[in-house]
This record gives sequence, C-alpha cells and structure tokens, in this order.
Amino acid sequence: MLETELFPTLDPVIRQMLNPFIERNGSGKECFTHQGSAFLDPSAGLGNILDYLCNKLEVERSKLFAIEINSDLRYTLQGKGYRVIGIDFLEYDEPLLFDLILMNPPFSQGVSHVLKAWEILSDGGNLVTLLNANTLLNPYTKERKQLLHLLASCNGEVYDPKANLGEFLAKIESHGCLEWLGQCFLESECPTDVVVVLVRLNKPVKEQSINFEGINFDLDEEIASGKFAPNTLAHNDMVVNLVARYNAARRILIECHDMQDRLEFFLNGISRPVYDSREILNENFLLNSCSLNEKLMVLKSRFWNTVFNKTELGSKTTTDFQLKFNEFSLTQSSLSFTEANIKEILFMFMINMNEIMNDSLVKVFDEATSHHKDNKVSEGWITNKSWKLNKRIIMPNGVYFDNFRFRLLYYQEPFLNDLDKIMCWLCHAKFNEIHTLAMTISDFCNLAYETGEYKKPFQSTFFTIRIYKKGTVHLDFKDLKLLEDFNRKAAEGKKWLGSENPSD
Repeated sequence: MLETELFPTLDPVIRQMLNPFIERNGSGKECFTHQGSAFLDPSAGLGNILDYLCNKLEVERSKLFAIEINSDLRYTLQGKGYRVIGIDFLEYDEPLLFDLILMNPPFSQGVSHVLKAWEILSDGGNLVTLLNANTLLNPYTKERKQLLHLLASCNGEVYDPKANLGEFLAKIESHGCLEWLGQCFLESECPTDVVVVLVRLNKPVKEQSINFEGINFDLDEEIASGKFAPNTLAHNDMVVNLVARYNAARRILIECHDMQDRLEFFLNGISRPVYDSREILNENFLLNSCSLNEKLMVLKSRFWNTVFNKTELGSKTTTDFQLKFNEFSLTQSSLSFTEANIKEILFMFMINMNEIMNDSLVKVFDEATSHHKDNKVSEGWITNKSWKLNKRIIMPNGVYFDNFRFRLLYYQEPFLNDLDKIMCWLCHAKFNEIHTLAMTISDFCNLAYETGEYKKPFQSTFFTIRIYKKGTVHLDFKDLKLLEDFNRKAAEGKKWLGSENPSD
C-alpha cells in the first residue's frame, strides 16, 4: 500500500526544505551550512533529497543515511553510495542519532514518521518534513494531537485542543515552523493533488557545559591516513598501536558474530539438551542474543576508555567529564576509534582545558559541601546564598568498619579522585605522581588491621586524614592557600558577587 504513496520530491520543494541551511559564498555559489555529521532520509524512495544534498550542495556521502521499505529502491540507493541502514522506518531500532532528518513520508503515516524521527533526532538537531496539510487541520487522532503539542513546545507555545486551531497554527507559522506549499506534487513523476505543509522542528539542547558537537568525527570505515601529531597528552606510537588493535579486534568480532549466526542456523529446531540430576543446563548457552551493534559499541567503549586511562586525559579529567564523554559516544554510534578522532578528542581537551576543569571544580565543590552541614562556611562572598568550603571536609560514610577491619567504600573513590585531580590542576601537580586520597586511605585501612592502630592521623599529598569506626572520614587541607584558590574558583564558576580577586 505504501508503495502507491511514492511521490518523488521535486528539486524546488527540496530547495525550500533546505533553505535555512543554505547560504551563498562570495562567488555566489550555494553552500550547505548545517554543521551536523549524520543526515537521514527515513523514507528515501528514489533518493531525490539525498541526491540534492550530495550533487548540488556537495555534502559528503559518508554523512548521508537512508531507510527505504522498497527492496528495489534500496538497491538503487546503495548503488548511489548512500548508507542504507534500515527497511521499515517505524521498526527502526538502532542507537544512531541524526543531526538533520529530511523526509517526505507516506501521507497516510506522516504523523507516525514525525514522532519516530523525533526520537532519533540529536539534541539541537533539525527535523524537516512534508505532510498532508489535513494532518494539522484535522487533529482527530491522538498522534495528530501529539504533533500539535510538539509544535507548541518547540516554539514556547501551548496547544489547547479547545482553542481556535487556526489562531494556534498562525502562531506556529509566525515562528517559521510551518510553510503551506499547496498542491506541490502535481508535476511530480507520480502526481497527487494532496495539499502539502512543510513542518520544521528543532530539538532543544540538554544543558551541558561541555559540548562535543563541533568536532568533526569520522565514520566507522577506514582509518584516517594522516599522521597523528604528537602532543603532551599521547604518544603517536601508542595511538597507532591502539587503533591497529581495535581494527583487528573489530574484524575478529565480526567474524565471530558471523560464525554465531551460522551456529544458530544449524541449531534451529534441534532438541533441548539432556539434563542430569546435578546441573540444569541452560539450553541457550550456545547462543548469544546480543546484536553485532551492541558488541561493537562495547568494543569501542573499551578502547575509548583505554585512551582515558593511558593518556593524561584520564589523569586530569574528573568523573563528570568522562560521564559526559561516555554519554556522547554511546549516543553517537558513528563515532569510530580512529587516529583522527583520538586527535580531535585530545585537541578539544587541550584547547578547552580551563573551561572543562572550572566546570568540574564547581561540581566537586558542590559535592564536597553536600557531605555534611559543617563543610559549608557562609562567610566571604557578598550574597546570602553563597558559601565557602571549610578547611575540614567531613564525610559521614567514607569508610566501613566490620570484623576489626576498615575498608574504603568503593562509591566514594570517584569523589576522592576528582578532589585530588582538581587540587593537582590548581597547583600544577601530576595526579599519577601524588599520594592520592583513595590509595592513602586504603593503605592505612590495611595497616590499621595489622597493627590495630587507627586513631592517629595520616597524610596524603594534599590532606591530613582521620578515620572513625562509625564510618566518618575527616579531610583537613594541609595548604590553606590551596583551599582559598579552590573556594575562589568555585565562587567565580557560580558567579557569586565578590568572588573577583582585586589583585587580578
């Protein structure tokens, strides 16, 4: 049925869809300005929209993705070099997100396609779609009402089903999100007299101070050919070796997955195993239901984590930064482990180090002051909503005591390491050369078990430490000037009045 709704998009309509992302350069040539790295047509048909991007706006084919339900048209799209990643868009269930989705979906399923596209649109991404105008003018279904609510929320408006629909759509149109195109398919290869509306949606960006979107990442195909310039964060030989190992591991993983598929084929319909009285075997232990995409994401994650662990990136950045990067890499499945991408990440860190570390410092400050009410000192900055971190940090649940033995609670280690990393940044020390809080406390706990002596204070590089049987840990700053710098940086990050240093 849907194949009868194939109405190829004409170039003037495509040009209108892309209009906000096109500028003319000095010579008058039209240039595509969208900064995304993954563009999708989820009902690609003959590929007219992708052809326009590729041939007239010179967008790289590696950025162009397609989904098409018609098998013949899929082969056509593949022959043109586009990345066909799915068959039925409404059944698409992969982790890849897209920065720009352009579509001319079947008119009978237009709303379903828009709502599905919204799910896989990147934060800050753009969705441009053609719809039967009746979809908006006659919102009698739950999905159509959802679309109107979505249009409202994207433009700071409120959709009230009981209010005047025409006035509401006029407001949305005033925001530039609707364009009424009339019967624009009358001259198409497969004409129709359907009245069409052009809808534009922009997905809000979630708040995060560290933004990876400006980095030009390669896709998972081939390793970039250029040499990786050595810098203070990583040696060229190590990066080349990691990339080579990743590509070898990826090839083997794909081969193993292929063999697993063959095994599942031959086991299909085979009887369950015989159980004995000693052990109940799981008859599916020979099968692995994990998809190849999931396996590849895990593999990629392990290698990216190695970059963190083997370079100064890991020894300088805090947990907050790594969580942000992990979230980013997991949602961008096209992010590949190449020399070029590693270079981009390390370069991005180097040029944004102060911003990244200032942001991390504020988060460490907030966590430190939240552990205990006495960790806050309200004097200092010129506002009753501000405070300083006290010279003693009290952690009520820092260690655990049982059977005459102390041990550091594992969930406190990230905070302790982050605190040490911030101190290192403030005084230009190297994290891997200091006596860290986590290691010092763990060593003392082992010593206390052997000697029975736990009441005396002990020291890491930046703190004097005491532990107590009830689990409390006291951390006293050894250098009050370092504490002052820490408090001032935190106040500046929070934009508290009076935090400026008059001597600066």
